Amino acid sequence: QLAALIRAAHDSPGVICGMPARTWWLVLFALDWDTGARAGELLALRWEWIAVDGDQWRLDVPPEVRKGGMEGASYRLTPLTIALLSPLRRKSGPILGYAAGRRPDSYYLWWDVLLLRAGLPADRYHKTQSLRRSFATQLAIGGGDVSAALTHSDLSLARRSYIDPGQAGRRHGDDMPFHVLELGESG
Repeated sequence: QLAALIRAAHDSPGVICGMPARTWWLVLFALDWDTGARAGELLALRWEWIAVDGDQWRLDVPPEVRKGGMEGASYRLTPLTIALLSPLRRKSGPILGYAAGRRPDSYYLWWDVLLLRAGLPADRYHKTQSLRRSFATQLAIGGGDVSAALTHSDLSLARRSYIDPGQAGRRHGDDMPFHVLELGESG
């Protein structure tokens, strides 16, 4: 399903938030793969929250943007995400161009169109939440702390709601389609 979604993103026509739709989707996927963030946090991410030290990029998100508003988060961005973001880099403003105060209706409508183009169900379980589940599953396979990454106090919640039990025997990174995120590939 993830590969179908990424292929559909590669073929997305038009513009989203002032960016080619194809680029917008790939940046959103890459950011979510690095952060496991919820939709609201992803859409609120800002350029001025990125700290660059040589070839290392870190994204520091303040508490008020995150669910509960109690603690911030710091995410190390992967080379793929950096490659996608580098040509788009600005001094400030929302990374995905999604204006603060904008109603989320359009975001979910864009998802519906993408999911239908990918041949996937256009329901709430196949949008940002499914990316978050993929993030959690891969983190668990790699031995990471899923509860901390998802900011859950209870691992059983992560296991029950986010980690795909059918993936338990896989190795971290097996058959993951994220190599097709690269802007030059067509899937």
